[in-house]
Amino acid sequence: MKGDEELLAYVTDTLNGENTHVLKNPTQEMIKSLPKEIAFDYVHDKKVKRLNIIFNKPYKFFKEYLDFRSKFKIVVEIIDEDYTAVYFQQGEKIIEFEDIRVQEYER
Repeated sequence: MKGDEELLAYVTDTLNGENTHVLKNPTQEMIKSLPKEIAFDYVHDKKVKRLNIIFNKPYKFFKEYLDFRSKFKIVVEIIDEDYTAVYFQQGEKIIEFEDIRVQEYER
């Protein structure tokens, strides 16, 4: 996550049907397949919140913009309470995934 938020954990559903829960060292863990949904637990202003991101047409995006054989980094930036940006970074290339649905709530 980009900004003041502290990432606590995440769970992801991937295109190949895997469901992965990462509760320890979430910034060090790698998702083994392409995500179609990710839920992040994080701390912001001393409150624990959950951010659920659903990627619309993820396979089309990944096929068009990323190399499946190489690792990529997911960067989530909460701009304000109405806008969250999600970027995929592979090497020097950074691409925003704009076709998403985002839900945020306190835990």
